[in-house]
Amino acid sequence: MAGALFVVSLCILVAGFKQLILPNVKPGEYPLRSMFYLRKWTVDRLVELSLTLNNAQYGTLYLAPFLRMLGAQIGARGEISTVSNITPELLTIKDEAFIADMASIGPARVYHGMLMVAQIIIGNRTFIGNAALAQVGANIPDDCLIGVQSTPPKGVTEPGSTWLGLPPIYLPRRQIVEGFTEDQTYKPGLNAYALRYAYEFFRITLPPHLLTAFLEPRSYFPWKVWQCLGRVYCCLSYHLST
Repeated sequence: MAGALFVVSLCILVAGFKQLILPNVKPGEYPLRSMFYLRKWTVDRLVELSLTLNNAQYGTLYLAPFLRMLGAQIGARGEISTVSNITPELLTIKDEAFIADMASIGPARVYHGMLMVAQIIIGNRTFIGNAALAQVGANIPDDCLIGVQSTPPKGVTEPGSTWLGLPPIYLPRRQIVEGFTEDQTYKPGLNAYALRYAYEFFRITLPPHLLTAFLEPRSYFPWKVWQCLGRVYCCLSYHLST
């Protein structure tokens, strides 16, 4: 109970202070020596605090509601991991998109004494790889793939295209993995959702309780138990979806 209270309280506090400090952000350029920049910097530090103190929530089904509380538009059945450097009000992630670990989505640009923020859109079923950068103002269409540590090209991007590297290189072909149905990938059933919600609830709320135990040098046993629980969840999820 204490773990759940900690997670919920932190989300409410971050979203509440964000609304008090910077309730709305409009696209544009703002001087660095301004109250807007100071408020934006403060809100960015609050979101970073959430990522630090409540890291277990990132990469779960419980992250999307929190991002919506901050003002982001998040579509259905998306997967969002440790996304960072966002301006929530200007962020749109459409249905079934995938944002991998450490992806930087639309970070504000600082140049010539100005701060630039702009709308950023991630299309349906678009994949943003680990540590990738989607520049401020990017509009990435449906079914695109931006590789690990890569960026999308400047200008118009064709739907369904694949890009790798910095500067990005267009890949005319990519591996297609077959043998999985939509029920196993983009549109899982209610049983799979229920199982994942239950598992991720304990994944999020247990760490505050067991943090000291996991940090102890002799905590090998509880860590192995945690790994075993993860394997059990994967097995059950696979069997329920087939």
